[in-house]
Amino acid sequence: MRTELLERLQKKKRYIIVPIMLLVVIILVVVSGTVYTRKLTITRMKESLRDQVQNQTTAMKDKIEGKMSLLGGLAVTITEQELTDYYAMIEKTGVFEKKTDFSEIAFITADARVYSNTGETWVLSDKKHFYSCMNGSYEIDKLKEHGRENDIGIFVPIRVNNRISGVLLGIYPQEKFQELFQETGAGISDVSYIIDFEEGLVVKTDAAEPWESIADQISKEQSGDISYSIDGEHRYGALEPIGMNNWYVLTVLREKVIYQKSSENMKIFSYMLSVILAAGIGITVYLVFTEHRQEKQAREEAEEMRYVLEHDDMTGVLTEGEFQNRVRQRLLDAEAKEYCIIYLDIFKFKLVNEMFGYEKGDRLLKVLARELDHLTAENDGLCGRISGDKFILFLPYDRTLLQVFSTRKEVMPRILPIEIYLHYGIYIIEKTQLPVAAMIDCAHIAQKTIKGNYDNYIAWYDEKLKQQIIREQEIINSMAQALADGEFTIYLQPQYHYRDRMIHGCEALVRWISPAKGIISPGDFIPLFERNGFIIKLDENVWEQACVLLQKWIKEGKEPLPISINVSRADLLRGNVSAKLKSLIRKYGLTTDLLHVEITESAYMDNPQKLILEINQLREEGFLVEMDDFGSGYSSLNMLKDLPINVLKTDLKFLDNKGIAERREQILDSVIKMAHEMGLTVVAEGVETKEQAEHLNGLDCEIMQGYYFAKPIPISEFEQLAYGTLEKT
Repeated sequence: MRTELLERLQKKKRYIIVPIMLLVVIILVVVSGTVYTRKLTITRMKESLRDQVQNQTTAMKDKIEGKMSLLGGLAVTITEQELTDYYAMIEKTGVFEKKTDFSEIAFITADARVYSNTGETWVLSDKKHFYSCMNGSYEIDKLKEHGRENDIGIFVPIRVNNRISGVLLGIYPQEKFQELFQETGAGISDVSYIIDFEEGLVVKTDAAEPWESIADQISKEQSGDISYSIDGEHRYGALEPIGMNNWYVLTVLREKVIYQKSSENMKIFSYMLSVILAAGIGITVYLVFTEHRQEKQAREEAEEMRYVLEHDDMTGVLTEGEFQNRVRQRLLDAEAKEYCIIYLDIFKFKLVNEMFGYEKGDRLLKVLARELDHLTAENDGLCGRISGDKFILFLPYDRTLLQVFSTRKEVMPRILPIEIYLHYGIYIIEKTQLPVAAMIDCAHIAQKTIKGNYDNYIAWYDEKLKQQIIREQEIINSMAQALADGEFTIYLQPQYHYRDRMIHGCEALVRWISPAKGIISPGDFIPLFERNGFIIKLDENVWEQACVLLQKWIKEGKEPLPISINVSRADLLRGNVSAKLKSLIRKYGLTTDLLHVEITESAYMDNPQKLILEINQLREEGFLVEMDDFGSGYSSLNMLKDLPINVLKTDLKFLDNKGIAERREQILDSVIKMAHEMGLTVVAEGVETKEQAEHLNGLDCEIMQGYYFAKPIPISEFEQLAYGTLEKT
């Protein structure tokens, strides 16, 4: 009761704390948002100000250059005669002035005398730009002439006969030039100036404050971003040179404009924050009133989810991960009690699915899981499922209990019209600190030693198996270096044409001759290499050794005998076998008829379409393809119609050292006849006795291979046998 009361008080505190924390967060957001918004507004408006002044500068420069070009167009029409006829000049400039927005156009002679189209004439007082213009440049400046102060003058040279003979002066009144400047001022500010830091203000917009109030705070060294104050109010400005006559464009933004913009942004921000606040309050209220219901629902869902995660969805036993977790905990809590791990699966379960369908297969798994779970529950154990028909058990190590697995192959009620057998691998836990996954692996390794065995259904992980694993690991550790050091070599087993007792060809068989361990049996490393994929590198090495040998025989002037090389399932699945062999043929200057390619019947079962594709490619390249171990699988007769092979090598199961039974004789006879009818050559391998050889000869199987003729022998012995005086008698 006391605990329940404390929990309720804690919940009430939580209900109070959440709104308070939310309020604090909102205040912090408002404060930080205000500061951030103002800074962001200032930054963005400064950027906009810089963009505006750059646009103004470019636009103003374009306008001035346009006016200069317009006036220059008039200058090029002036003739030498008009230069001496001032009245004609005045008349011409007057007509031109009416067609433009110049208020006055004047002609200036070489002695700086001005003749205006208004009829006035005077001597130019400020001759700086006049002299520059007489040297060929276009000029603009604020005039200082009497009655024309503050007007803007544009000076353009007059060229006659490639000689500057005078200057045209176009005059803009201050008001018109101001209108021209204001047209460029589209942007965030309407306060702009054109200034000359030597002469002072050129022109300003209507909204601009008097230049005198800020002149002493601005200098051309501040080109770029500038700031100043008037009557305590801050201003931000952007200063950009026009590139003419030391003129600059200055555009100014008042601080109050920034505040106004910032306030607008804050209004938007406040509105959004209000919406968020209202939503937050609503959510908080909703959470408070629904928390109790959600907590209850969450507990129920958590329990359900935990069960789903911990248990296999089909069978209801533990998943492999949860099985490992619980075993680890049980071992930590265990005292002196011994336990074991059992790995098991259903013998030929794939066949069950194919014969009875997946629905019956799933039902079988559920019944098996129920029985195993019941067994482990009764004996303080655990049951889990890895995948498919693979299960794992954790049980006390009790020989009486484990006797169940030795005496009962089937531990469930019969639900199918066939017997169901299980294969068990048992690992006795000796080191509890070993990872549970490693314990399961040990049990699995033991179980794999009896995989496919019809007589033995239980295997123990023991020292012998451990030593086998160690030996395999030693082979794995040394295989790459052994290949590099040339420890793998080929032996050749002759293939005889029985009637003339002549060698027809040979098969290349790999041998591992280790300097430290001597000859290592192929049975020790070939199956291992097929499992770990190293067989691909080894096969390619054997292929090349065979090509080197064939090249050697040719160079020695011997008639080369065809060599059959083995291509593993791994080679075929990887693909490009024909391309690799063709490359070797080209490298050693051979012909494809010297290299026969042996594939096993079992490769057809892995991927029939892939195998047919590879064989077709080999045949197209000119290789002769042999089917090895024919008869080792149940689909042998069916596959012959699909595979474009040249040679059929009969499997050892057709032959018997004790003689040939009548039934086997009939089967063998049928296979050889069928192969001949299909145009295939038949090679019988594994011939052990003269009786077998004679019988095969009677069936028109002329090419034979086996220990009756010769075992696999080193290359030197084979050469003596094939090219020397030795002959099989």
